[in-house]
Amino acid sequence: MSTVKPSKINRLLKLQPSGVVLISSWLVEQGYSPELLRKYRNSNWLTSIGTGAMIRENNQLVY
Repeated sequence: MSTVKPSKINRLLKLQPSGVVLISSWLVEQGYSPELLRKYRNSNWLTSIGTGAMIRENNQLVY
C-alpha cells in the first residue's frame, strides 16, 4: 500500500478541468494559502486573469 501523498498543485490540476476559473477565496477555503497561490503564479502553474481569479497556465477560458 502506497502512502505517498500527492502535492497540492498536482491534486488541484487533476481535479479542476481545463478552462475553469479558479477563485482565490475558494482555494483558500480548500487549504491553499495566499502565499502558496502566489508561488503557483510565480512558478507559472496559474495565471492571474483579474483580482482573485486565476486559470491554469496556457489554458483558455471555457465560455
